[in-house]
Amino acid sequence: MIFLIYEIKNKITLYEYNKNKFNIIKNNGEESTNFSNKELFWEFWKDKVQYQDENVGFIILTDEDLFDIPNNIKLTNEIQIPTEAIESLIEIKNLRYKNLISYPTGFDMNIDVEFLEDNSLDKIDEPKEKENTSGDLREYFLNKTREYKKNRN
Repeated sequence: MIFLIYEIKNKITLYEYNKNKFNIIKNNGEESTNFSNKELFWEFWKDKVQYQDENVGFIILTDEDLFDIPNNIKLTNEIQIPTEAIESLIEIKNLRYKNLISYPTGFDMNIDVEFLEDNSLDKIDEPKEKENTSGDLREYFLNKTREYKKNRN
């Protein structure tokens, strides 16, 4: 099993990679939970995924320099996830972070993503401006596709 942990300002969102997609693991119906103490997060994780000493991997997107895992978690030898799956999740959820940490170490996406700057951390919880005022869903996605292709070149 491979898990993606997204942590910004001690709020953690947990995803499990299963059947070629990332599924969110909620905590009491909430997608993100404030964990000021990482030990509480790991207790939640072990309970929620019913961890039984199997080999697992973690991709962590965070605003912190470190994100340690407990020593009693067994790690897989390699994280085998298509880059497109992670890239898609980052884009769809607009995940912005300043550090990618992996367990086992050495996982690298080699993609261009927008990293956080120190002064942008305060703006994470601010609602985004509505981009599509016409209400035409097709037009919205066409514009997003054009934007995406323009930024990729």
